[in-house]
Amino acid sequence: FKEALREFFQSEYLFLCSSGTTSFYLILKALKEISDKKEVVLPAYTAPKLILAIYKLKLKPILCDISLDDFNLDINLLRPCVSNKTLCIVYVYIFGIVCRNIIDLKLFFPNTFIIEDCAQAMGSKVEGVPVGKFGHLGFTSFNRGKNLSTYGGGCIITDNKDFAKEIEKEIGNLQDDNLFLKLSTLLKLLSLSLATKPYFYGLLYPLISSFKERELFKDSEIKKYTDLQASVGLFILARITEFNKIRYYNGMKLIEGLRGIEEIILPKISQNTQPLFSRFPIVFKDLKARHKVEKKLWRAGIETSRMYLKP
Repeated sequence: FKEALREFFQSEYLFLCSSGTTSFYLILKALKEISDKKEVVLPAYTAPKLILAIYKLKLKPILCDISLDDFNLDINLLRPCVSNKTLCIVYVYIFGIVCRNIIDLKLFFPNTFIIEDCAQAMGSKVEGVPVGKFGHLGFTSFNRGKNLSTYGGGCIITDNKDFAKEIEKEIGNLQDDNLFLKLSTLLKLLSLSLATKPYFYGLLYPLISSFKERELFKDSEIKKYTDLQASVGLFILARITEFNKIRYYNGMKLIEGLRGIEEIILPKISQNTQPLFSRFPIVFKDLKARHKVEKKLWRAGIETSRMYLKP
């Protein structure tokens, strides 16, 4: 699985662990070994879990606002957030949407580490190059709802030998799951496989909805990735090209169909980028209109959800 992923990301070094949050934590820990800077710049609208890793290592988060063009970190607002205390900039590809400016980020900030959060964008490309290749280090997640899901797990990618050495040391110290947790993962994977089929999803929705994440996480476990999850990942990876084409087609079709509606803001897709939508985002200018549309969609059997209520 590691070798197949390394080829997929076109990456020199790749490491597996228990989650995307763990991946981010290990990256920050490795950077702390190299630098004594303390500030981590990241988008103000993103997964709350990222803050856990920052606080766990006694670092300081600096929030940069997002652009309403693509809902990613606004490059134009980034410069005032970066100082001589900045350890790294975390570029998050929200909803799988990518920004052309990522290519130049290293040039704009030559003295700062660039981390790419590809958790929602595994397989998205800029000028034919997969995301994760434009910074010093990148990571992704294999949790539920991701472009490749093994019900948990994550990986770190880099082309830098020195970073890879630091990450390798940390990976070697991670604890393994016990037999009970491995069996629990197997049951979760089987349940997820069933739940992704539309008929069963509708039929079992009252049960499935109780497993949706609604609470903010207070901590995350730092563990190894399991062989069982790797086997499932390898199976899905064999069909990833097919899945990716569908994700791209569906997202672009929705943009085409919804374009020109005054009441909503749609993402602007930069030329020479290929986003693989993990979700399709729509911003409503009026809250009442959003409630009205949500109700109509639900009545039509189309599920909608809010993303981060407390980013």
